Amino acid sequence: MRLFLLSLLLMLISSDSSLRIDFNTQEDGDDWVIVNDGVMGGLSQGRAVLTDSSIYYTGNISLRNNGGFSSLRSAYREWDLSEFSSVSITYRSKGQPFAFILETSNVWFEPKYRAYFASEDDDWQTFTLPLLEFQETRVGRKTGRTIHPSQLSDIIRLGFINTGKYESDFELEIREIVFR
Repeated sequence: MRLFLLSLLLMLISSDSSLRIDFNTQEDGDDWVIVNDGVMGGLSQGRAVLTDSSIYYTGNISLRNNGGFSSLRSAYREWDLSEFSSVSITYRSKGQPFAFILETSNVWFEPKYRAYFASEDDDWQTFTLPLLEFQETRVGRKTGRTIHPSQLSDIIRLGFINTGKYESDFELEIREIVFR
């Protein structure tokens, strides 16, 4: 009996604790939505489709009518990320730099937390960042602060947003998001 309990304990200690959002499965991507600058009068456009292995997000950024952004966001839900220290995103992109967003409030002017990553060529790559390095923004502007560890248990939405602030077409294809 002792040997069984010791084995069980070792398995629990050595198990890989992670949260995986795998866009290979329909249930991990069918509730993500597009939020464009049209909510403020802008003319940018974005659209997303699930492929056999990813979520493919494309569009066009327009600066007309005070526009300049398009975003892809998860549905609202409780995401307790407090047991994780980093996030890895497997993606390929072109046309715009992007940020991965953690939201703690559904009020548009409340702080959001961003990790920035560059638009590259069309090759798959993985971006990894410690969660405590996510930068606080208010209405898209950096405040100079980072997310506080206590806020990781209060995440209500995840998302991606272009950050280039210039007119162009863009593509972002995401295979998976893994919190470790």
